[in-house]
Amino acid sequence: MAHRSCALLLLASAFAAQAAPAEPYVFAHYAEAAAVTADCGRMLADLEAQAAQLAAPAADGDVLAGLDAMTRRYEDTLGPLSLLTAVHPDKALRDAAEACTLKFDAFYTAFLQNEPVYTRLERLQPADGIDSRYRRELLDAFEDSGVGLPPAQRERAKTISTEITGLSQAFRRRIREDKTRLAFTQAELKGVPAPVWQQAPRDAKGLYLLGLDYPALTPALENAVDPRTRGRMRGAFLPLGGTA
Repeated sequence: MAHRSCALLLLASAFAAQAAPAEPYVFAHYAEAAAVTADCGRMLADLEAQAAQLAAPAADGDVLAGLDAMTRRYEDTLGPLSLLTAVHPDKALRDAAEACTLKFDAFYTAFLQNEPVYTRLERLQPADGIDSRYRRELLDAFEDSGVGLPPAQRERAKTISTEITGLSQAFRRRIREDKTRLAFTQAELKGVPAPVWQQAPRDAKGLYLLGLDYPALTPALENAVDPRTRGRMRGAFLPLGGTA
Protein backbone atom coordinates (compact mmCIF):
# COMPACT_ATOMS: atom_id res chain seq x y z
CA MET A 1 0.00 0.00 0.00
CA ALA A 2 2.69 2.51 0.98
CA HIS A 3 4.59 2.53 -2.33
CA ARG A 4 1.39 2.64 -4.34
CA SER A 5 -0.03 5.52 -2.31
CA CYS A 6 3.24 7.47 -2.58
CA ALA A 7 3.30 7.11 -6.36
CA LEU A 8 -0.29 8.25 -6.65
CA LEU A 9 0.36 11.14 -4.29
CA LEU A 10 3.26 12.43 -6.40
CA LEU A 11 1.18 12.29 -9.54
CA ALA A 12 -1.83 13.80 -7.81
CA SER A 13 0.31 16.67 -6.59
CA ALA A 14 1.43 17.41 -10.14
CA PHE A 15 -2.18 17.24 -11.32
CA ALA A 16 -3.35 19.51 -8.50
CA ALA A 17 -0.79 22.16 -9.45
CA GLN A 18 -3.06 23.05 -12.36
CA ALA A 19 -6.07 23.61 -10.10
CA ALA A 20 -7.04 26.64 -8.05
CA PRO A 21 -4.86 27.27 -4.98
CA ALA A 22 -6.00 25.36 -1.92
CA GLU A 23 -6.27 26.61 1.63
CA PRO A 24 -3.00 26.34 3.62
CA TYR A 25 -2.65 22.93 5.19
CA VAL A 26 -2.73 22.81 8.99
CA PHE A 27 -1.00 19.84 10.60
CA ALA A 28 -3.47 17.97 12.78
CA HIS A 29 -3.02 17.93 16.55
CA TYR A 30 -4.30 14.95 18.53
CA ALA A 31 -4.46 15.09 22.31
CA GLU A 32 -5.72 11.53 22.75
CA ALA A 33 -6.40 8.28 20.91
CA ALA A 34 -10.15 8.97 20.75
CA ALA A 35 -9.47 12.03 18.62
CA VAL A 36 -7.52 9.90 16.13
CA THR A 37 -10.35 7.37 15.94
CA ALA A 38 -12.92 10.12 15.39
CA ASP A 39 -10.85 11.85 12.70
CA CYS A 40 -10.28 8.51 10.99
CA GLY A 41 -14.03 7.87 10.97
CA ARG A 42 -14.69 11.24 9.35
CA MET A 43 -12.03 10.57 6.72
CA LEU A 44 -13.49 7.17 5.84
CA ALA A 45 -17.02 8.59 5.64
CA ASP A 46 -15.81 11.31 3.27
CA LEU A 47 -13.97 8.79 1.14
CA GLU A 48 -17.02 6.51 0.95
CA ALA A 49 -19.11 9.46 -0.24
CA GLN A 50 -16.52 10.46 -2.82
CA ALA A 51 -16.22 6.88 -4.05
CA ALA A 52 -19.99 6.55 -4.41
CA GLN A 53 -20.14 9.78 -6.38
CA LEU A 54 -17.39 8.63 -8.75
CA ALA A 55 -19.08 5.25 -9.29
CA ALA A 56 -22.64 6.55 -9.76
CA PRO A 57 -24.26 5.50 -13.09
CA ALA A 58 -24.85 9.12 -14.04
CA ALA A 59 -21.47 10.33 -12.83
CA ASP A 60 -20.06 13.21 -14.83
CA GLY A 61 -17.24 15.69 -14.43
CA ASP A 62 -13.53 15.04 -14.41
CA VAL A 63 -12.80 11.61 -12.92
CA LEU A 64 -9.13 12.52 -12.48
CA ALA A 65 -10.05 15.57 -10.45
CA GLY A 66 -12.34 13.43 -8.31
CA LEU A 67 -9.62 10.85 -7.68
CA ASP A 68 -7.14 13.61 -6.93
CA ALA A 69 -9.56 15.01 -4.35
CA MET A 70 -9.77 11.57 -2.73
CA THR A 71 -5.99 11.35 -2.61
CA ARG A 72 -5.69 14.74 -0.95
CA ARG A 73 -8.41 13.84 1.54
CA TYR A 74 -6.75 10.69 2.80
CA GLU A 75 -3.22 12.07 2.70
CA ASP A 76 -4.27 15.04 4.83
CA THR A 77 -5.24 12.58 7.57
CA LEU A 78 -2.88 9.65 7.06
CA GLY A 79 0.21 11.81 6.53
CA PRO A 80 0.21 13.18 10.10
CA LEU A 81 -0.89 9.82 11.50
CA SER A 82 2.03 8.02 9.87
CA LEU A 83 4.40 10.44 11.58
CA LEU A 84 2.66 10.16 14.95
CA THR A 85 2.79 6.38 14.72
CA ALA A 86 6.56 6.66 14.64
CA VAL A 87 7.17 9.42 17.18
CA HIS A 88 4.24 9.97 19.55
CA PRO A 89 4.97 8.94 23.17
CA ASP A 90 1.39 7.72 23.85
CA LYS A 91 1.09 4.05 22.85
CA ALA A 92 -2.71 4.25 22.77
CA LEU A 93 -2.51 7.04 20.24
CA ARG A 94 0.05 5.16 18.15
CA ASP A 95 -2.19 2.08 18.20
CA ALA A 96 -5.19 4.15 17.11
CA ALA A 97 -3.17 5.55 14.20
CA GLU A 98 -2.16 2.04 13.13
CA ALA A 99 -5.77 0.88 13.36
CA CYS A 100 -6.79 3.75 11.10
CA THR A 101 -4.22 2.68 8.52
CA LEU A 102 -5.66 -0.84 8.49
CA LYS A 103 -9.19 0.49 8.04
CA PHE A 104 -8.06 2.74 5.21
CA ASP A 105 -6.23 -0.14 3.54
CA ALA A 106 -9.43 -2.22 3.61
CA PHE A 107 -11.41 0.65 2.11
CA TYR A 108 -8.85 1.53 -0.54
CA THR A 109 -8.23 -2.03 -1.68
CA ALA A 110 -11.98 -2.46 -2.18
CA PHE A 111 -12.19 0.89 -3.96
CA LEU A 112 -9.45 -0.12 -6.39
CA GLN A 113 -11.66 -3.04 -7.38
CA ASN A 114 -14.49 -0.66 -8.30
CA GLU A 115 -15.40 -1.52 -11.90
CA PRO A 116 -17.47 1.61 -12.72
CA VAL A 117 -14.63 3.92 -11.71
CA TYR A 118 -12.11 1.76 -13.55
CA THR A 119 -14.30 1.87 -16.67
CA ARG A 120 -14.49 5.67 -16.49
CA LEU A 121 -10.70 5.79 -16.35
CA GLU A 122 -10.37 3.44 -19.32
CA ARG A 123 -12.66 5.61 -21.41
CA LEU A 124 -11.04 8.88 -20.41
CA GLN A 125 -9.18 10.85 -23.07
CA PRO A 126 -6.29 12.63 -21.27
CA ALA A 127 -5.97 16.33 -21.90
CA ASP A 128 -2.18 16.42 -21.68
CA GLY A 129 0.90 14.47 -20.64
CA ILE A 130 0.31 14.99 -16.93
CA ASP A 131 -3.25 13.66 -17.17
CA SER A 132 -2.01 10.76 -19.29
CA ARG A 133 0.59 9.69 -16.77
CA TYR A 134 -1.76 10.09 -13.80
CA ARG A 135 -4.43 8.04 -15.61
CA ARG A 136 -1.91 5.29 -16.42
CA GLU A 137 -0.71 5.08 -12.81
CA LEU A 138 -4.28 4.89 -11.57
CA LEU A 139 -5.17 2.16 -14.04
CA ASP A 140 -2.11 0.21 -12.91
CA ALA A 141 -3.20 0.57 -9.28
CA PHE A 142 -6.70 -0.72 -10.07
CA GLU A 143 -5.31 -3.65 -12.03
CA ASP A 144 -2.75 -4.49 -9.35
CA SER A 145 -5.57 -4.64 -6.82
CA GLY A 146 -7.45 -7.20 -8.87
CA VAL A 147 -10.22 -5.22 -10.55
CA GLY A 148 -10.20 -7.70 -13.42
CA LEU A 149 -10.24 -10.84 -11.27
CA PRO A 150 -13.22 -13.11 -10.57
CA PRO A 151 -15.05 -12.32 -7.28
CA ALA A 152 -13.38 -15.04 -5.20
CA GLN A 153 -9.93 -13.97 -6.29
CA ARG A 154 -10.76 -10.33 -5.61
CA GLU A 155 -11.55 -11.24 -2.01
CA ARG A 156 -8.26 -13.09 -1.78
CA ALA A 157 -6.47 -9.99 -3.06
CA LYS A 158 -8.14 -7.91 -0.33
CA THR A 159 -7.04 -10.40 2.31
CA ILE A 160 -3.45 -10.38 1.05
CA SER A 161 -3.35 -6.58 1.05
CA THR A 162 -4.59 -6.44 4.64
CA GLU A 163 -2.04 -9.06 5.71
CA ILE A 164 0.79 -7.12 4.06
CA THR A 165 -0.24 -3.90 5.81
CA GLY A 166 -0.45 -5.66 9.16
CA LEU A 167 2.95 -7.31 8.73
CA SER A 168 4.51 -4.01 7.69
CA GLN A 169 3.12 -2.34 10.79
CA ALA A 170 4.40 -5.13 13.03
CA PHE A 171 7.84 -4.91 11.43
CA ARG A 172 8.11 -1.15 11.94
CA ARG A 173 6.69 -1.44 15.46
CA ARG A 174 9.30 -4.01 16.42
CA ILE A 175 12.10 -1.66 15.40
CA ARG A 176 10.43 1.43 16.85
CA GLU A 177 9.69 -0.08 20.26
CA ASP A 178 12.84 -2.16 20.69
CA LYS A 179 14.38 -1.63 24.14
CA THR A 180 17.82 -3.13 23.51
CA ARG A 181 20.65 -1.26 25.23
CA LEU A 182 24.35 -1.99 24.77
CA ALA A 183 26.84 -1.11 27.50
CA PHE A 184 30.13 0.63 26.63
CA THR A 185 33.02 2.20 28.45
CA GLN A 186 34.00 5.74 27.59
CA ALA A 187 37.12 4.39 25.88
CA GLU A 188 34.98 2.14 23.66
CA LEU A 189 33.01 5.20 22.56
CA LYS A 190 36.05 7.16 21.42
CA GLY A 191 35.18 9.11 18.28
CA VAL A 192 31.44 9.05 18.95
CA PRO A 193 30.13 12.62 19.44
CA ALA A 194 29.95 13.37 23.15
CA PRO A 195 26.26 14.44 23.15
CA VAL A 196 25.36 10.92 21.99
CA TRP A 197 26.74 9.15 25.07
CA GLN A 198 27.23 11.77 27.79
CA GLN A 199 23.50 12.01 28.45
CA ALA A 200 22.85 8.30 27.98
CA PRO A 201 21.70 6.27 31.02
CA ARG A 202 24.26 4.14 32.82
CA ASP A 203 24.14 0.67 34.31
CA ALA A 204 25.22 -0.35 37.80
CA LYS A 205 28.83 -0.47 36.68
CA GLY A 206 28.75 3.04 35.29
CA LEU A 207 28.81 1.89 31.65
CA TYR A 208 27.02 4.01 29.05
CA LEU A 209 23.88 2.38 27.64
CA LEU A 210 23.20 3.08 23.95
CA GLY A 211 20.00 2.09 22.21
CA LEU A 212 19.57 1.04 18.59
CA ASP A 213 17.54 4.05 17.53
CA TYR A 214 18.85 6.54 15.00
CA PRO A 215 20.24 9.19 17.42
CA ALA A 216 22.66 6.62 18.89
CA LEU A 217 23.07 3.99 16.18
CA THR A 218 24.14 6.12 13.25
CA PRO A 219 26.70 8.29 15.09
CA ALA A 220 28.23 5.18 16.66
CA LEU A 221 28.47 3.33 13.36
CA GLU A 222 29.92 6.31 11.53
CA ASN A 223 32.31 7.63 14.18
CA ALA A 224 33.38 4.98 16.68
CA VAL A 225 37.13 4.41 16.40
CA ASP A 226 36.97 0.94 17.95
CA PRO A 227 35.76 -1.56 15.30
CA ARG A 228 34.38 -3.78 18.06
CA THR A 229 32.01 -0.99 19.10
CA ARG A 230 30.77 -0.61 15.56
CA GLY A 231 30.46 -4.37 15.23
CA ARG A 232 28.41 -4.74 18.40
CA MET A 233 26.01 -1.98 17.38
CA ARG A 234 25.57 -3.33 13.89
CA GLY A 235 25.26 -6.93 15.09
CA ALA A 236 22.49 -6.00 17.52
CA PHE A 237 20.61 -3.94 14.95
CA LEU A 238 20.58 -6.40 12.06
CA PRO A 239 18.27 -8.97 13.73
CA LEU A 240 15.63 -6.24 13.95
CA GLY A 241 15.57 -6.13 10.17
CA GLY A 242 17.91 -3.21 9.67
CA THR A 243 20.45 -2.64 6.90
CA ALA A 244 23.01 -0.57 8.82
